[in-house]
Amino acid sequence: MYTTNAVTLWGINPFPQPVKADFAEDVAQNIEAVTRYARNHAVCYWRTSEEIESVMPYLINDLRRLMQNMVAFRTGLFPKNKQHFVEILGGSEDLQLLNWLESLDKEDYTSQQKEIAERVNNYANNCASEIEPLRKQVRTTIANLQLEPPAG
Repeated sequence: MYTTNAVTLWGINPFPQPVKADFAEDVAQNIEAVTRYARNHAVCYWRTSEEIESVMPYLINDLRRLMQNMVAFRTGLFPKNKQHFVEILGGSEDLQLLNWLESLDKEDYTSQQKEIAERVNNYANNCASEIEPLRKQVRTTIANLQLEPPAG
């Protein structure tokens, strides 16, 4: 996570402002975590309701972080707080998914296990598709750099 809304009290901020490629890498890391939870939800159908309940807060937190990083990727600024985050998302499908997950009861975690896995996985795949062209461009640029070997 990058601090994009901090105020420097003394001197200047020595760190460069994050760019879209930085946020894309954060999104990629979040996608990995979220899809791991979704895959676990889909594959581990034998788990008890208590085991499923214990994982859901982590899934929701990681999904929220993924959505925050997607906002940063799309706008160039990380949301300042929850209100700012919700304002930016408006009535989007992203916010609808998050609200749906947060509205589920503990009993729903088990009864809707497959739907949770599918919806979260689809969202993560859509995010991956959105950031991949930029990530590919960055990798190509880095590969094309001609670096001289060190002298000596």
